[in-house]
Amino acid sequence: MMSSCRFLLALWITLGLCWHPAPAMAQDPSEYMLAYGDTLAINSSVQPSAFHEFVPTTGDGRIFAIRPDGRISLPLIGAIEVGGLTATQVGRLLEERYKPFFGSSQFVVNVVTFRPITVAIMGEVNRAGVFPFLRPPSLLEVLAQGGGITDWGDRQRVRVVRQGRVVFVADLERVMRGEQPNWLMENADSVQVDTIWYKSSVQTLPMLASMAVSVATLMALYLRR
Repeated sequence: MMSSCRFLLALWITLGLCWHPAPAMAQDPSEYMLAYGDTLAINSSVQPSAFHEFVPTTGDGRIFAIRPDGRISLPLIGAIEVGGLTATQVGRLLEERYKPFFGSSQFVVNVVTFRPITVAIMGEVNRAGVFPFLRPPSLLEVLAQGGGITDWGDRQRVRVVRQGRVVFVADLERVMRGEQPNWLMENADSVQVDTIWYKSSVQTLPMLASMAVSVATLMALYLRR
């Protein structure tokens, strides 16, 4: 019975990912912070005759990999720091840096490949552990990867921990309704699902009762001697 309930909980989360409309308050993927291992595609409104090195060879644009120092090397302006910025911020930075050369121009930056991301899932989930993802996963995707929350998991206080501090506390019902963001995870984040205290207490009551009976039986035997 318990295994069936756990399966249904995992299925509920998975179906929510597939069929539920995107939450109205879903965290904007453009907030993703760039770092070493990401690859960018840069498109420019500058005419190819003036800026031939930015002529896109594909629909994505010119490809640039972020180096270990968090920089990319570009024509005319050299290396620029993009680590810790979003793709939108990089586009604005390029418009500013290239303005002396081309005047007003537009740069569109997209992430075409993401650095490897691992997220830890702990507590009351069916498959706790550290899981790799090819791109930044949402909170619901992480929970689905962990097989869903157990019968004893607190669905109203799912914590996201980043660099040792809690950065988000989710009520999964509200997330599914779009009243809370479906949090976008970063590398080395962890998700903690606590045990509901009263369920934990109920779970231990039979064991405590059995121990009490055993102690009472031993005491009775001792007193009869």
